[in-house]
Amino acid sequence: MQFMVRDETVGSLMHAKSLMRHVVVVCLLCNLLYVVAVAMLSMSTANSYFYAAVVTIIAVHIFLALFIYSALNDKPPTHKAD
Repeated sequence: MQFMVRDETVGSLMHAKSLMRHVVVVCLLCNLLYVVAVAMLSMSTANSYFYAAVVTIIAVHIFLALFIYSALNDKPPTHKAD
């Protein structure tokens, strides 16, 4: 499926929204891990920030690897001749 964008401002706006969506998810994951580490594991603030950042970076790399794997294994659509 291809999307044609004729207006460059619309295309850049779509990219900006996509980027912001990913940034928000990563920030929420990092903050959630920080809260869990402080509340449940009774870690100090410095340690909990460090572990939350490490887990977030690992999660982002796993999702990126899965995205690349699915993009490389994506089969092009087959067109039937009428």
